[in-house]
Amino acid sequence: MEVHHHTHHPKKWKEYITEFIMLFAAVTLGFFAENVRENLSNREKEKEIVLTLKEELSKDTSELNFLINEYPNKINTWNDSLHYLVENKTIKGNEGLFIQAINNSTVWHYYSAGEVALSLTQSTESMNLIENNKLKKQLLEYRKNENFYAEYLKFIVTTFQQTDTAMLSIFNLKTLRQSFGKSSLDQLFISSENIPKYIFFNTYDKNILNLQLRNIDHSDLKITDLKTIYSMMLLNEKEILNTIKEEYN
Repeated sequence: MEVHHHTHHPKKWKEYITEFIMLFAAVTLGFFAENVRENLSNREKEKEIVLTLKEELSKDTSELNFLINEYPNKINTWNDSLHYLVENKTIKGNEGLFIQAINNSTVWHYYSAGEVALSLTQSTESMNLIENNKLKKQLLEYRKNENFYAEYLKFIVTTFQQTDTAMLSIFNLKTLRQSFGKSSLDQLFISSENIPKYIFFNTYDKNILNLQLRNIDHSDLKITDLKTIYSMMLLNEKEILNTIKEEYN
């Protein structure tokens, strides 16, 4: 029996080059496809973030407009009303009017920064998803404004708490606030008809009430400070919303 030996011819250098080119092309295309997939995924994530940010800031601007344009005027109006009552009315027989005026001139409402916007600006990974440099810059300004507001708010809250403590010497203000629960922006100010019967005055001495009015007058200055800060924050939020509208259609 004859045994036939198969002879293997060595590959030509052109074949090696062809195989290398095909392998290189396959790896390159795979790498390119993965980059495209990742980029598309990131752009989808960016769109979701921007859409959520737009919805949140639209609500925020509405609240800030109230705190800038309506809230301080109402507080000041009720403060003037309280001063009028102290000068012209006896507390006895007009308890409801006095309680209404005291509460409505010291009903403190603070702006709460948007959770989405804050978490976005505090996350490097999320911020890296935002490609638009103009929006990035405005978001960094947003974080700067929020940090400033948060620090100033500590001082404001302390002042308002001192005012509330002073009011407690007049009547059980805390019980009154608890009876109304957490109110929406348009329900912050109570009417005398809605005051529960168990809310009572601890003293009918107008001299004591006059002393405590100084605390209310002092707190009005803090509301003016907040109004300035709110205006700065509102401008920043409007700029962000305009950029989203222009750049993200």
